[in-house]
Amino acid sequence: MRKTFFAVLLVLATLSGTAALGLAGLATATKDTPGDAVEAVCNPDLNSPERLPEGIFLLAQMDKKFKCMEKCNQPRYNCEKDAKQKDKPGTKKNWEASTKCQEKYNECLDKCE
Repeated sequence: MRKTFFAVLLVLATLSGTAALGLAGLATATKDTPGDAVEAVCNPDLNSPERLPEGIFLLAQMDKKFKCMEKCNQPRYNCEKDAKQKDKPGTKKNWEASTKCQEKYNECLDKCE
């Protein structure tokens, strides 16, 4: 019952946020576009990159960073797997090997920024 209640609240919050954003986007879209739809489509100023929301560029940067993080994660996974096979988890040698894996991962992440 409790899970259902929270799920319903989450859905309602999502829908109300989407509706608010949708209405706000509609209001700005109708305010910024000229009355003639053909002119709006053909006007190159409306489609220029300067008029695109900054969020699109932020998402592109985030996507690039996530791909880099995924690229860094695979060698770390392999390093941890090798450390686990060489030494029993919880031992000092395994901990030291895991620390080295983490250092390599951190260095790779620094290159992602």
